Amino acid sequence: MATSNGEKPKRAEKTGPAALLGEFREAQSVFYKTWGPALGIMFIGFVIAWFFVEPAPPSHLTIAAGPKTGAYYAQAEVFKKHFAENGIDLKILETAGSLENYHLLLNDKSVHLAIVQGGTKPESLTEQSLESLASLYLEPLWVFSRETEPYQEIRELAGKSIAIGNPSSGTEAIMKVVLDANGLTKKDSEHSTQIVTVGGKQAASMLKQGKVDAACFVLPPDNRLIRQLMGDSSLKLLAFKRHHAYHQLYPYLSDVTLVQGVLDLERDIPAEDVPLIAPAANLVAAAELHDAFVPLLIEAADRNRERNNLLASADEFPSLKFSEFRPHAASIDYFKSGHSLLYRYLPFWIASLFDRMKIMLLPLLTLTIPLIKIAPPVYRWRIRSRIYRWYVLLRQMDQQVEENHEELFSKQLKALQTMESELESIKVPLSYMEEFYNLRLHLELVKRKIEQRASRHENGGSQDG
Repeated sequence: MATSNGEKPKRAEKTGPAALLGEFREAQSVFYKTWGPALGIMFIGFVIAWFFVEPAPPSHLTIAAGPKTGAYYAQAEVFKKHFAENGIDLKILETAGSLENYHLLLNDKSVHLAIVQGGTKPESLTEQSLESLASLYLEPLWVFSRETEPYQEIRELAGKSIAIGNPSSGTEAIMKVVLDANGLTKKDSEHSTQIVTVGGKQAASMLKQGKVDAACFVLPPDNRLIRQLMGDSSLKLLAFKRHHAYHQLYPYLSDVTLVQGVLDLERDIPAEDVPLIAPAANLVAAAELHDAFVPLLIEAADRNRERNNLLASADEFPSLKFSEFRPHAASIDYFKSGHSLLYRYLPFWIASLFDRMKIMLLPLLTLTIPLIKIAPPVYRWRIRSRIYRWYVLLRQMDQQVEENHEELFSKQLKALQTMESELESIKVPLSYMEEFYNLRLHLELVKRKIEQRASRHENGGSQDG
């Protein structure tokens, strides 16, 4: 019953049938109001994580190799073919050799990769400047002389003319170390050694023509020029009988043995075991190289491993055994676990995308899972809270009946009839039908109670009359 100050009507307005029906209809949008913020938070988390996702790998890159007739250029072409199969354009840069490759890698931002010879690292270069991807194969130092003057040991070349390789090449770099270690570069008029900076076919031609006394090459055993020189009976290969000492003094020079007949069993080339020293051909990269390219490069090198069998076991290359720089993290992962499942079964670009998106798991784990656990209880609580508000009105009516507020019977019955009519038209999620039918049962209970009291009141009023 309303008081003179109007408080009851104001409360009735808030908890009356019309207001509660409106609130109950809103229960149908509770799902969106509950899950909407949760999905919004997850979306914001994904957006923030997106800024930490590594950029997509470029569609092209450049590798500094060496002369077109050299082994490094041939290896680079193996990489180029494998990259092309995965939709990537690998440009091969022809260079003079390892020293120029280092220079380009450090000073030319367009050059991302280089094949360099072990032991040719510039002194000013620190181990942190570049990253090692893999050692590819061993390439011995070959020193040839004419059979008419068969030198037995490198020190016998004192005072002679020696072709030590092209300028900026790995052959030149390693020969300077060897000649200096054996005292052949001293400024002594009696034993002054003539250094000729030519290499490759030109050096071989000058040796055969007698223009130089010895010619030096750093090439793998399967190189065509090496096989031609080894098969030439007018030339002799100089043996490095102290190859163990070289390795002790210069760890990047492996002590290897070219076993008898390994190059040609029919002609027995070589005719005896020849001890040699051999640096490794290493694949190095600038820090900017995208991680996704590393497995492709190692995979291509692994396909070309047959060239290593003459001097090393088949499983020794590619590897990080002869690395002179900090190993690339992706290389360590590859040699430890192999190619990831993504790259084994998916095209490169799709696998790269999924691999880069791994960081997106962070918001998925830290936001999505807790929100999924929290949202259903919140959703249930909001639905039930709206249903239970009806009980505020039912309880108020029930109390008024107990207090014999006869003047409200007709209004209460009318309100309950309206509530019944409206409830029949409202859709409720199936998971909350129990609460819905309980509400209807309790509404019917209060309605009957009011009808009984109203009936008694009418009967009692008639008897009094």
